[in-house]
Amino acid sequence: MNKVFILVLVLVVGGMAIFSGCSKDHTYTSYYMKANIGANQFEAGNCMASMSGTTLVVQSLNNTAPILSYPYFELSIQNWFSALGTYNLDSFYGHPHMFFYNSALEYKKSMYGTVTINASNTNLVSGTFQYTNTDTVAISSGTFTAKVYK
Repeated sequence: MNKVFILVLVLVVGGMAIFSGCSKDHTYTSYYMKANIGANQFEAGNCMASMSGTTLVVQSLNNTAPILSYPYFELSIQNWFSALGTYNLDSFYGHPHMFFYNSALEYKKSMYGTVTINASNTNLVSGTFQYTNTDTVAISSGTFTAKVYK
């Protein structure tokens, strides 16, 4: 009886370990950014938002600390006052735009597209984006939820 109980326990625990292990679906923390860059998927397990004067800046992070590391996205919306809605992206400074940085010397800027801010409060900003960058690569299915840093 004791051997049967131990065998069943080992099978149950072993089965749980096998079926609850790795999966292809990524479980995000509360804050994240993801997008398709052409045929490649980009995922950052953290994301932060901050204000620089009246400009909202949202940056994807590849770690839990608010420190940028390559590659990352950066969104800027000038004259933003917590307004929900859709903003047109382009390549002009002073207008809403996005960058994708591969390194300090290699980056691509948005030419045209949109970003939609769906939620905003004192703790987070979330939304979606899609655009075409300066070398005509489509950035699609972009989503983010960013922690607000003050």
